[in-house]
Amino acid sequence: MDEQYAVESARAVDAAESVVRWHELVADRSWAEIRFDAVVVPAGGSSRRHRYATQETLYVPLDGPGQIGLGEARVTVPQHGVLRVPPATPRRIVNTGAESRTWLAIGAPPESGPDAVPARADEDSDPEFAVVDVGDRPFEGPGENNSVPSLRLTRPLDATELKVNVRRLRPGDEIPLHVHGTQEEAFVPLDGPGRMRVADEEISVPAGAVFTVPPSTPRGAVNRGDEPRDWLMVGAPPTGGPEQWGVDYEILE
Repeated sequence: MDEQYAVESARAVDAAESVVRWHELVADRSWAEIRFDAVVVPAGGSSRRHRYATQETLYVPLDGPGQIGLGEARVTVPQHGVLRVPPATPRRIVNTGAESRTWLAIGAPPESGPDAVPARADEDSDPEFAVVDVGDRPFEGPGENNSVPSLRLTRPLDATELKVNVRRLRPGDEIPLHVHGTQEEAFVPLDGPGRMRVADEEISVPAGAVFTVPPSTPRGAVNRGDEPRDWLMVGAPPTGGPEQWGVDYEILE
């Protein structure tokens, strides 16, 4: 693995006929501040109920809308939606459809894996969570220090361990090469393949893949196609306030 970046597609994880598959993505990188898991749920199946000790987790459905059970509730996460669940809240991923569904789970601080949670009669009827539909929110910019239309999601998701943004690259748009002093940064193209720049290299990233870089690696994104591309961008540990890109963000060009 190149120590400047790591990339792996959640869609490359094969579906099993009757078994939920968990696969940790880009697991052997040396700069891990975030955990990434592909979760493939077969038709009519569901994951085990689980939670984390300290890991805040985002869930992103990659094959259209999906559902996650939280306590007695069942929450629908729309296509291009993001669900945040705090550590202690029990949850399970549900698939009521006729085809397998792949989810991307993004968490910080990273844990080795979730803890199984048995069902309880006194299950919380009002669990804590936040869900955002990217398609229903207006983008900001471009403007000063913001070269492309952007959607800041850290505050709407009540995220505390992750900085979360979606940035829309129109045809010809670029996010300039930049670095973060302490923050691992990950990029996920949501609606089609995208292209990342790392120093002098340009890399194609398929939709639903995780592309992650350590803090000191110069990175940027570019749209050389004919259609807009939305990128989910996540960083940890979070720096600055929820409306800032980061106190150690530095543009290099």
